[in-house]
Amino acid sequence: MIPTQDAARAAGELTRLGEQIGELYEATRIAESTWATQIEHVDPGNRASARNLVHYWRIRQGDLRDLQRRLAERGRSPC
Repeated sequence: MIPTQDAARAAGELTRLGEQIGELYEATRIAESTWATQIEHVDPGNRASARNLVHYWRIRQGDLRDLQRRLAERGRSPC
């Protein structure tokens, strides 16, 4: 494969990763909006933790192993 094809493939993969991360972010935003009433009932000092819990819950609803693997291949995954 010639270098320009490698670069184009890498750029395409980074675009796909960015899209997946964006979708994941949007899913957490929707979950936070869905749970907003319950979050508002949490003590103000703990609301950030409540939002974090909702985000964590939403993220754990799917299988992220492929995304984590692809990020790790680029040195970008916490796993």
